[in-house]
Amino acid sequence: LIPGDNVSSAKSGVPEVRAIRPGAPLAYADVREILIIKCDHLGDFVLAMRAMTILRRGFPDAKITLLCGSWNEEFALGSNLFDRIICVDIFSENSSDATSKFDRANFARHSFPVFDVALDLRMGPETRFLLNEVDARMRAGVEYPLVAGPMMDFSIANPPMTIAGKPNYASHAQSLLAGFAEGIVSVFPANPATPAGLQPRTTEHSSPRSRSE
Repeated sequence: LIPGDNVSSAKSGVPEVRAIRPGAPLAYADVREILIIKCDHLGDFVLAMRAMTILRRGFPDAKITLLCGSWNEEFALGSNLFDRIICVDIFSENSSDATSKFDRANFARHSFPVFDVALDLRMGPETRFLLNEVDARMRAGVEYPLVAGPMMDFSIANPPMTIAGKPNYASHAQSLLAGFAEGIVSVFPANPATPAGLQPRTTEHSSPRSRSE
């Protein structure tokens, strides 16, 4: 891939995934550790479920670590999509409270591997900095104009909040994130056929609600 290559087909109102930095991608067999960042609120998490399912089915043998808000822990555990769940409360559970609650010292206590792919699935830029808090061979996320952030290898443009004067975010976020996930999966050569179903897995999780300090 080279910058500007189309990875996933664009539909009306859904931008395409594109490569930012040139160079050969990792081989499919090299993708053993994946990080998904989805630390926002329940509604946002639900809208990203289709994308996260595509990533799980696209990489059935990879170990997928999820960073999520503690209020989404039970939902994430019940999804059977993740091998490790780490609760990181960047926001308040109440979406009306915009105060950042990130604790860098506590975050550093977790033992993270070098991730082969790290993706931030938040539409806004508030959690993009987490891509720089871990070691990763490939980083991907949503572009956000005029906001400085980590250098990413693959991105998808942030959609307009309205199209023809009508609200656009909720109706297109699910499709956009799903297209982004499909684009990331399609980057890797020698991708085997997707299995029909999800395999049972034992999930490791770390939550401030269940951990005594």
